Amino acid sequence: RFALEALRRDETRARNWVLLGNLQGLQGRHGEAAEAFRRAIALRPDDAEAQRGLRVALQLLENDERRR
Repeated sequence: RFALEALRRDETRARNWVLLGNLQGLQGRHGEAAEAFRRAIALRPDDAEAQRGLRVALQLLENDERRR
């Protein structure tokens, strides 16, 4: 809820998208996390945490797909 509230207040802030991506990743929602990190990168292409988060989310998403 906290991350969604932060985005409601300011969806143009990359940090809010990174927060959402991190929380979604912790919940195992890797596809949604990847999208949140992509949104952060679109707003701030040099955001190292968003770039790292996207790489991890995509790896985990690939692992999820292999298990199916």
